[in-house]
Amino acid sequence: MIHHLAPNGKIGLVLANGALSSQNSGEGEIRKNIIQTDLVEGIVALPTQLFYSVTIPVTLWFISKNKKQKGKTLFIDARKMGHMVDRKHRNFSDEDICKLSDTFEQFQDGTLSEVKGFCAIADLAEIEKQDFILTPGRYVGIEEQEDDGEPFEEKMTRLTAELSEMFAKSHELEDEIRKKLGRLGMKCTINSLVCDILDHYENNREHLLTGKAMIVAYSRPIAMKIYKRILELRPAWTEKVGVVMTSGNSDPEEWRQIIGNKSHKEALAKKFKDNDSPMKIAIVVDMWLTGFDVPSLATIYVYKPMAGHNLMQAIARVNRVFEDKEGGL
Repeated sequence: MIHHLAPNGKIGLVLANGALSSQNSGEGEIRKNIIQTDLVEGIVALPTQLFYSVTIPVTLWFISKNKKQKGKTLFIDARKMGHMVDRKHRNFSDEDICKLSDTFEQFQDGTLSEVKGFCAIADLAEIEKQDFILTPGRYVGIEEQEDDGEPFEEKMTRLTAELSEMFAKSHELEDEIRKKLGRLGMKCTINSLVCDILDHYENNREHLLTGKAMIVAYSRPIAMKIYKRILELRPAWTEKVGVVMTSGNSDPEEWRQIIGNKSHKEALAKKFKDNDSPMKIAIVVDMWLTGFDVPSLATIYVYKPMAGHNLMQAIARVNRVFEDKEGGL
């Protein structure tokens, strides 16, 4: 694009932040040549969530073949500017846009006063000292904070006390979380969970398509508790239910017999993929949640906090096309 610019041509580019400092695939040399040719007039670092398609922060590059301020580049750090219009999107107000444009005009006119933490002017020598990295934060510095009048010793004492309170509160929250997570594996909780699953499976899903179902457990111990409770309530289901999870050196011998070795897991995989196999229910923790396809699988019970990519991968186990499948659960 630069090659096609007229002698007085200008161009504005929106690039990922990596372009400011990347050394991959010769990008560092390309950036160095552009700088040494005195083509970079200004760099503006933008905040996140300005675009609907991506949330990552980007940078504006202003390239000019006939700069008014020869040998100088303007750096603006606008990452704190803008306002959130909703939970996911940020906008610049008219005032924000005017502030940026006025800053650029003042730079071009030679009347700009640098503002710590917002804008700075650097010459080629200074940019070279920074190894030709164009990250605005390196040049604009940190915004100056107003002195609140509180003596340093008093402020440190106060902040230390506040930090200690936060640590104490953090420990309280950790203990509470551990207690709540511990309840997930309590005998009464597991019993209630298994009874609900069995009721729903036998009355709604057992005879749907091939009856294949998956139970996603919160942890390995909980997976084993679910497995044992199912067999206590349904002793005849020894071939119908299987546990698929990693093994550990400290696992009880009882677990080892159930989990088995690599060949045992491979055999379970073949059985679960076989629509005519008596194995219908797989209890998993992490294994089989990605890259394991059983097209007839139409039911998944999730007893584990999941979100984002991991949740989507889990849901994908039951959305594969198969005969008259309408959807997973």
